[in-house]
Amino acid sequence: RDYVRRRHLPRLLRRATRALAKLATEARDPRSLENALGRLSGMAPDPEERGRVAAELGRLCEIELGDSAGAIEAWRKVLGTSRDHEALGALSRLYEATGAHRELSQVLDRRADVEPDAEVRERVLLQVAELRATKLGDRAGAIEALRRVIATFGATRAATQKLVQLLEQERRWEDLASALEADVALAPAEERAGLRARLGQLRLARLNDLPGAIAAFGAALSADRFDKTARLALEKILGGTAEVKARDSKMPPGAPSE
Repeated sequence: RDYVRRRHLPRLLRRATRALAKLATEARDPRSLENALGRLSGMAPDPEERGRVAAELGRLCEIELGDSAGAIEAWRKVLGTSRDHEALGALSRLYEATGAHRELSQVLDRRADVEPDAEVRERVLLQVAELRATKLGDRAGAIEALRRVIATFGATRAATQKLVQLLEQERRWEDLASALEADVALAPAEERAGLRARLGQLRLARLNDLPGAIAAFGAALSADRFDKTARLALEKILGGTAEVKARDSKMPPGAPSE
């Protein structure tokens, strides 16, 4: 008989706790309801029921009690259930409100994996990149997030401009050249000459790519024949090349050139 009682005790406790939660709801007593739901969320044998109760507790803590810490704790219990998407949205909101940037980045990254709406998913990934770059000092992580956006949704001007900025800060010159090429294709006509001249300077000074630099400066002048940077750079390159050729032509046969 004692064994039977012990076996049924958890079910009886759950039933009693549900009754307390119902009474607290009817009495409009949020503190008592919080206590009952907190107990019940740890008692329910079924994960989905635990998730449902924890979600109710999370909403109660956030909306009625103004308890962000309690709401976060409750919503974390919901993760991994069928309410996962709702939990990730709530945790994103709560972490942002409390300034928990690292936790927010992790939750947003996970949310991007399960978000069914493509437009929302793109916005979430851009938020991850901005967060990593500005709040966490994680430029490599921000670059990864931006590349994920571009690979999934295609290049946008906002994404390529931010990527160019981060790659330059990281001194990743080859990747920066590729990003600048992508940015040129998206830029308005009046900006293309300046961007191509910048690409030419990068290829010349950082990549030691003289043919690529000449091509970039030439393209800049094709876009704007008055672009001063491209014109002066080309004059210097071509003038220097002409001087070397002239010097080599005056050397006696067999003499080594510089």
